[in-house]
Amino acid sequence: CNYERTIHNCNEVLQIDSNNIKALFRISVAYRSIHRYDQARDYLNVAINIEPYNMEIIDEAQRLDQAIEQQKKEEQKLYYRMFKK
Repeated sequence: CNYERTIHNCNEVLQIDSNNIKALFRISVAYRSIHRYDQARDYLNVAINIEPYNMEIIDEAQRLDQAIEQQKKEEQKLYYRMFKK
């Protein structure tokens, strides 16, 4: 999957329709997939505000939270090893 192309295409759609749920969802997934969690969260928050009961969006929010938590754990391990010596 070409995430940069997905991001580009979704941005084009969002310029025309900033509330396009499908584009907001897909751009968030693409950003999460390339570990740009802040951008993923920004777009997902817009989608959640538009459709707060959309299960696909809720599930993606949980996946994003898990990815962020995993990154924090990995960073903690790295810092621990760096400063342990």
